[in-house]
Amino acid sequence: MTSDIRSMPHYCVLMRFFNKSLPCLKTEYRWQGRGYAETVQEKLVLTHNWKKATTPTERSAVARQVIVEWGGIKTISSGTLSRHAESTMTPSIHAPFSGIASYSKLLAIAYPERYAIYDSRVSACLNALQINAGLSAGVAFNYAPGRNNVIGNPISNRGFTQQHEFKVKTLKKNGWKRVTRDGTYSLYLRTLRCCLEDISGGYSLQDLEMALFANAEIECEKAMRRPERSPSTHGSKDRRLRNGAFSP
Repeated sequence: MTSDIRSMPHYCVLMRFFNKSLPCLKTEYRWQGRGYAETVQEKLVLTHNWKKATTPTERSAVARQVIVEWGGIKTISSGTLSRHAESTMTPSIHAPFSGIASYSKLLAIAYPERYAIYDSRVSACLNALQINAGLSAGVAFNYAPGRNNVIGNPISNRGFTQQHEFKVKTLKKNGWKRVTRDGTYSLYLRTLRCCLEDISGGYSLQDLEMALFANAEIECEKAMRRPERSPSTHGSKDRRLRNGAFSP
């Protein structure tokens, strides 16, 4: 199975990216005013809280901590949080795509050595890296929903994932292999695990995810600035939108 991953076009692109970005991660990672060490410590506290939770009510409370308070996903019902909490007790790499940005956060906290977060930034970065590497037939990962005007905001119709040439169906039409929606998380995790096996330096699965997360805007903007893009998709309007972008 790992040999299949290593023969796929996205694998070499990601290996080059990780070998370049991981040595800088601990000093350059910043998110909402927090650095690498602070973020990792927050995750350790949440993992400890999850391990202490022994009842469905306690697990649902930790799920709220992880997904809503720490993860920033505000529009999620108590019922969905409870379902995510209970399904995390019997985790599977073959989880459905629906709700992936929410439940992957909880899986990554509950089992940090086996699972990683798959959200809008990570999913966009996976495709942007391949585009920036010049692949003509890459692996098109499905985009998790988000509201960042650089990554992709369906409400404002701004950002990388909202532009026609970067949509998954367009990539597929242009020769890319589209990952099935419910196979997305499985391929993502298997890819990261393969990369982790082949990278020296004592990194963790969360390090690889954090590198994708931290570099998502950089890679998406780089893809949108590519000189070979047509004027209709790379005009002054797009530049104004990117300059006014904000993070959720």
